[in-house]
Amino acid sequence: MSKIVNFPNGYIKNQYYANNIKNFVFGMYSHKMTYEDGTWRQHWFIVLKHKHTGVILEITPYSKFLRFLGKKKSVGFRRPETLRVRGYFICNFLNYVLIAMFDKFQISTLRDITLEHGNQFLQAYADGEASRDKKRKPESTVAKVAVLIAKFYEWIQDVYGKEAKYIKGIKMIEKVEYVDHSSGKKGTNSITPFNVHVADMTHETIFRDIPNKALSLLINLSKVYYPEMTLGLCLEAFAGLRIGEVCNVRQDICPLDGGGISYQKIGGRMSGFKINLLNKYPMRSDGVDVGGIKKYRQQYVYPKFLPLLEPIYKEHIKWLEKQKNELGYYPMFVNRNGHAETSQNYRKKFYTLIENYLIPALIDSEDYELQVYAEMLMTRQLAPHALRHWFTVQLVLNNEQPHSIAGWRGDDSLDTALDYTRNKSQLLKLYKAVTTDLLQDINNVDYYKDFMGTK
Repeated sequence: MSKIVNFPNGYIKNQYYANNIKNFVFGMYSHKMTYEDGTWRQHWFIVLKHKHTGVILEITPYSKFLRFLGKKKSVGFRRPETLRVRGYFICNFLNYVLIAMFDKFQISTLRDITLEHGNQFLQAYADGEASRDKKRKPESTVAKVAVLIAKFYEWIQDVYGKEAKYIKGIKMIEKVEYVDHSSGKKGTNSITPFNVHVADMTHETIFRDIPNKALSLLINLSKVYYPEMTLGLCLEAFAGLRIGEVCNVRQDICPLDGGGISYQKIGGRMSGFKINLLNKYPMRSDGVDVGGIKKYRQQYVYPKFLPLLEPIYKEHIKWLEKQKNELGYYPMFVNRNGHAETSQNYRKKFYTLIENYLIPALIDSEDYELQVYAEMLMTRQLAPHALRHWFTVQLVLNNEQPHSIAGWRGDDSLDTALDYTRNKSQLLKLYKAVTTDLLQDINNVDYYKDFMGTK
């Protein structure tokens, strides 16, 4: 093991402390425990690491904040993702106040924390200086982080009492009621004592960007945790289907309207994959509508993605053969009761896959690009439309013309295709065209089983 420097604990004005404090970093550590009933639970801790080796020096007392409710109360269990998000931003705060800004602030204990320290951190975060992506943040995001930091200050008050002399007696969060004039609904805002100037930003669009690396990771995690929806994710990303359309896909054995899906092979390899969306049929005997089809059509998988789709389709059919299947309806995607999956439930699984599995995997990745993307997902919810967006971007990067893009997307007009092609230069900066690397990554499911500790 590489030699590491012990955490300095001397007088803070000592030059040794000032020089060596920069060798450390606060980070998150998770531990999974399996209980006697077979259930497992993931526990998160705030730890101190050696910056250059990643060696964990100690589990810090700040971990107790993750379960802190305020007013000397705590909770033994929160959703793991809630603890993770809490801890992530508190680590940002600790790294900024106790380490990055030590030369200026000259504090080594949270007993000496002031409101101004919080102000400067939040301002740096709003300006993009204290975040991995280095981008300015919208007011709504900064407000959420400000409330979290205020709760952390409450915890400091609770733990240190009178010793936290600079924030003693300050009310950190005040609930203010309001009435929405358009809907008439009542709500509350959380007001903190922090003062941050958030620069004006253009209207924030729905977050839908997903890098190629993150997409391959998402698909592989789905193979492990939600195998029933992996093919659906691929039909979104490789054929541009909407969620409602995915839930309306029927099996190849369906006798209605010429069948559901169909595919061709040349030389033993898939050469075409067609999805019949010409008409909408009942998918369940209970009459539940599984979702809509925006445009009735025959939809094809883009040829470039057929090598990616073929093994996933084969695995899905093997999985489907083992499931209950409601006779006479032939859904491609079914729930545990054998009924066709609904778009509502599919969407819930999508969000769970992102929140519980993708974000932790991104955080634990050694790839800096994926770590930055994890931070983005912590403050902005990835829209299910992201896979259709990724599909369209790949069409643009493959030099498809607007009318062709509209055709592949199943659009009635050229408006969306024209918007994408006008922004091609910007897309080239954000995305890369699919190469054989993506094929190798998506087919490497064993790596991700090892990575998530599931083998």
